[in-house]
Amino acid sequence: MSPLSPFVPRLAVELGQLGVPSWTSIEGSMLSADISGFTALSERLAGKGKAGAEEITLLINTCFTALIDAAYLYGGEVIKFGGDALLIIFRGHSHQRRAVDAGLAMQAALHSSPAAKRAHLTMTVGIADGPFDAFLVGSGYRELLVTGPQASEVIRLEGEADKGDTLVATTIATHLPPSMCVRHQAGGVVVVGSTGDAPTFPATRPSIDADLKCIERPVGDADRHRQVGAFGGRRRV
Repeated sequence: MSPLSPFVPRLAVELGQLGVPSWTSIEGSMLSADISGFTALSERLAGKGKAGAEEITLLINTCFTALIDAAYLYGGEVIKFGGDALLIIFRGHSHQRRAVDAGLAMQAALHSSPAAKRAHLTMTVGIADGPFDAFLVGSGYRELLVTGPQASEVIRLEGEADKGDTLVATTIATHLPPSMCVRHQAGGVVVVGSTGDAPTFPATRPSIDADLKCIERPVGDADRHRQVGAFGGRRRV
């Protein structure tokens, strides 16, 4: 396994093995999680110079490591980072329930983090089920794109969620115990609690043989990639 494989989404590797065109339709559930508060914190720490930059980097790594670990436990695959947001896909059996459990576990992980509390960080989560269209585009550098109406719905739900809430599509809610659904909002359902299903996936990422064309070469050499991955920072999983 290449030391750079933790930076490559598993879905991208699968698409890369299909040849051209690299496309597939995914039956699964997708989760978008966006953390609020990093921008304001960065502005407050800017006056501290290097020390402030190190402080915000440590906080980001700590928070994202906890969130990614929670997603792994329910079979989530991180496919995109966007600033302080995560896009995660869940495939296979009971993907709707696992996506919801993961989203709520991620909320709990952030809420229980002393570092996140000190920084007054909150998170909004949106979840919808597919189908989704996944493309691997490009030649010298290949980029994974997940598109379609349901992908847009995931982002819409996340944007409509109140701070600290997890807002899911009504089709997701039909797979949940009624006690988890607390109210309808913006065409979705706000959920709380847990399905009661035990997480059955390892908390660590499985090894894969990665297509390194999915790595943005200008970021740095292999040693720098390994250092970032060791602290849970900005991995493409």
